[in-house]
Amino acid sequence: MIAISHGLPKSEPPLQGWTTLTDKAASQQSMFGQDAADMVRFVASQEADPYVELINAAFDGARHLFVSIDSLVAAWNIWTSVIDEASSVLPRRYLGLGKDSSRLDFFMTRDGVLQYWVNERNIEHHSTDSLSSTTFKMPKLGDIPATLRNASLVVGSEDKVAAKLTELIVDRAHEKVANGSSFHLALSGGRTPEKLFRMLSRSSMPWQQTHIWMVDERCDRSNFDTIGRNLVLGTSGLPLINIHPMLPDFGDEPCSKQSPYRRDEMYENAIRRLVVNASFDFVVLGVGEDGHTASLFPGEMAVEEGDRLVTFVRTHSESDVRLTLTLPAINSAHNVALLVTGAEKHSILQTVREIGNSSVNEYPVVGVAPTSGVLTWFVDYSAHFGPDFL
Repeated sequence: MIAISHGLPKSEPPLQGWTTLTDKAASQQSMFGQDAADMVRFVASQEADPYVELINAAFDGARHLFVSIDSLVAAWNIWTSVIDEASSVLPRRYLGLGKDSSRLDFFMTRDGVLQYWVNERNIEHHSTDSLSSTTFKMPKLGDIPATLRNASLVVGSEDKVAAKLTELIVDRAHEKVANGSSFHLALSGGRTPEKLFRMLSRSSMPWQQTHIWMVDERCDRSNFDTIGRNLVLGTSGLPLINIHPMLPDFGDEPCSKQSPYRRDEMYENAIRRLVVNASFDFVVLGVGEDGHTASLFPGEMAVEEGDRLVTFVRTHSESDVRLTLTLPAINSAHNVALLVTGAEKHSILQTVREIGNSSVNEYPVVGVAPTSGVLTWFVDYSAHFGPDFL
């Protein structure tokens, strides 16, 4: 049916075989929130067979209704693998009422933002041979080494490295929880891990047995805001008691060494009390353009700390006071990941690729070397290949 408002110029049936509907009973109905009597309605005398429509379009030369063979083959190369993958995956059963929102592909957050989770397996299986682009250059596998600074290296798009890191964290968490233990995860703030946080919030993490710790924090609590906004608020099942922010508020007391409530000592005591052997199960770090990691900056005394797990540190700005895990705390972890994205990080990666651990004061990130754990670098194409990648 085609319905046209009486307010428009008088219309005629669009095609041969269409007639004006004059059913008075139907005129009492409502259409699109309007009285049907205020509309002119046309109906087809009989339903057209799809193949009749197709053949007529071919005879009429209606090229806009058809695609070229090249486009069709390219579409098949993409969607056939997606359909094959989907056919082997059982649908997720959703109980509803927010009981298991991690099973949803789409959801609306409390602040009205639509978010979605995409399983990277469904978008990575198509062949790129039939696709062309004047700007994107797919790197050759031979151009990507398997290691960086004697540690495993994962290179891919920003989405892919975040998804791979999410998968690794989730796997390690389930392994630990299966043994009847809690899983302790320490996270950095900043913009780089935001995508990772959102993916984790949609993952199958065993949240009831997971504790969230912080790698570092500013006195304005901006790192915790990032973690809270991108991870905690989108996660169902994470007990509040399992979230451990740095710099808890104590009235008007400043977050500094001069405070009678030493936040560094309190956080270290909490780690020693709750984390077995003070060894985190997983620590996620970033790398600054100057080579800092956590809030361990070049030339700062905190880089040389050998006993404490947590310490205060001042950056190049006197007003920027932070709290950070030390290298002993980081290097005692069972798993450490360095997540590096963006072309602006290419230069520092080139610098630290070859230098030794003795340059730790100048480039603190080279001091990340787990004593008995595993270190993995997750680097996106832009950071690995530089600004000329695209």
